[in-house]
Parts: sequence; C-alpha cells; structure tokens
Amino acid sequence: MPTLNEQAADLADILVEQAAELNVTFQKTPIGATIIDCGVKAKGSYEAGRILIEICLGGAGRAELTTMNFDGHSLPAATVSTDAPTLACLGAQMAGWRVKSDKYFALGSGPARILAKKPAEVYELLNYSEHPDVAVLVLEADQYPPDPILEGIAKECQLNPRQLYILIASTVSIAGSTQIAGRSAESGLHKLLKLGFDVRRVKHASGIAPIAPVIQDPLKMMGAVNDAIFSAGQGWYRAEMEGVDVDELIAKMPSSTSRDYGTPFYEILKKADFDFYKIDPNLFSVAEATITDIKTGKKYHAGKVDFQLLKKSLGI
Repeated sequence: MPTLNEQAADLADILVEQAAELNVTFQKTPIGATIIDCGVKAKGSYEAGRILIEICLGGAGRAELTTMNFDGHSLPAATVSTDAPTLACLGAQMAGWRVKSDKYFALGSGPARILAKKPAEVYELLNYSEHPDVAVLVLEADQYPPDPILEGIAKECQLNPRQLYILIASTVSIAGSTQIAGRSAESGLHKLLKLGFDVRRVKHASGIAPIAPVIQDPLKMMGAVNDAIFSAGQGWYRAEMEGVDVDELIAKMPSSTSRDYGTPFYEILKKADFDFYKIDPNLFSVAEATITDIKTGKKYHAGKVDFQLLKKSLGI
C-alpha cells in the first residue's frame, strides 16, 4: 500500500502534467528538488488549490469545489472529507512545520511532516511512521525557498534534495486561499485535540468553508482566510463517544467560545501586534460543529455560521 508521501507525489505529478491548464509552473532547483508554483509567480487556479488540499491530506482525503450561500450572497467554497481523519488532518494537513531562517519563513503542511516528525507529539499519539523514497511538503509563503532551506528540509526528512517535492502558494493567491479553505475539518479536529479529547476516536471527518476572495494586502488576506473558517466553516465528525460528556465537549468547540471572537481577524491581529501567540487559541476552530456518536447515532451540535462577521471581513 502506498505511503501518504507517495500518494501526495502522485497528485503533485498531476499538477505537473496539467501545468498549463491549471496555471501552475514547475522547475528543478540546482540541487535537484522539484518546486511546483501554484500561486507565487504563477497565477494558479481554484482547481490547483483543490489538488493542493488533497496533497496536504497526503491523498487520504478528498476535496471538492462548490458554493455556499449566505443571505442571498454566494461564495465559492471547498469541501473536504476523510475516513482517516487523525492521520490525514493532523498527521499531514496541519500546518505543523515552521520552515524558517534569518531571511525566510513559511508554514509547512503535508506528509513530509511525518518524516521530520513536525511536531513529534502528533506522531507519538498516532503511532505512525513511514519510509518512502519521496517527501512532499506544501509551503504557505510568498517566495521560493532558497537552496539552504531545501537542504535543511531534505536533511530533516532523511532524504536527498532530489527526492523532494515542494509545492508553494502565497496566501494572496487563488490556490492559496482555496487550500486554506480546505482546513475546515482539520480546524475542528485540532480544537478537539486541544480540549483533551482522544482524537483517535474520530473515524470520519468532513467540512466546508468559503474561499476568501484574493486581497492584495497580505495581512488583510490572512485575516480573510481565517475568518472564512472562524465565521463560516462547518465541521462534521463521526466518533466513538462512549463515556464522554459530548454536550460539554461540543459546547467548547466553536470559534465563538473565544474571548477574541466577534471582530474580523485582521483587527484582532493588529491589536495583538501581529503576534499569533497573543491571540486566544480557542478562536482557531470552525464556526459550527456536529458530532455523531457512532454507537448510538445521536447527533450533537454547537455554534452557527456568522454571516455578519464574514461580511465585515470580506467587505460584502
């Protein structure tokens, strides 16, 4: 059975094969790594962003493009679903690798994190490892990684740089915004993890969130893509809930439980001097969550889509 990195590499090959159609570009770096540009210098596309979502999930989940309607307004949206939620969402998709140097910074997602154990506690919880001959990392950044960064990534993955696929998209791009909208299910699952719930009990996760329109100001765009999930993202989870007070648990899941909720994220960032660590971590979740108890079939629900907040953020 192929590993998540091998599955992601197959999806990356689709981007290469359909590069012209999807408005992406690709190149080999001097040290042999493959860089696929989905939204830095390349124009990119919604479909490239959809494939990026599946790459982030290590091929262990599916993404589709659709629309969401809010009070007469319609926005493009991304749906995700996976029957391996902890592995796909937390083990691969979560932006758990801060790739940085004095002059470079990017958030890293995708199954290369498994090889580098970023962060190690996730893979200890999942008790999962793999040993492929390829590593696939998706970077949220506005410039290409220099060779020393690529060499560092390869070293952490215990591979040669020639075995690296690096996919890159700026937040200020169609594909980048689409890729982030695909984090609805992961956002709720990560909140469950932070609440101390054993996320290995979750057997299916799905979600939907609107795709924020591109704003050229990077900080305002960061606000918009986060608000798309915080104010309008929805997550559905099927889980083994025996012995758990599900009403108490799910009541804590929505983003609206945060003391910072109710203001567009850009304004929250400004107030926090653009320091994420000053923001209440309870904000980082979906607006609306539903958990279905696998054994009883009972559904538990909390939160709601907040169109007024979304309108403020997107200027609708």
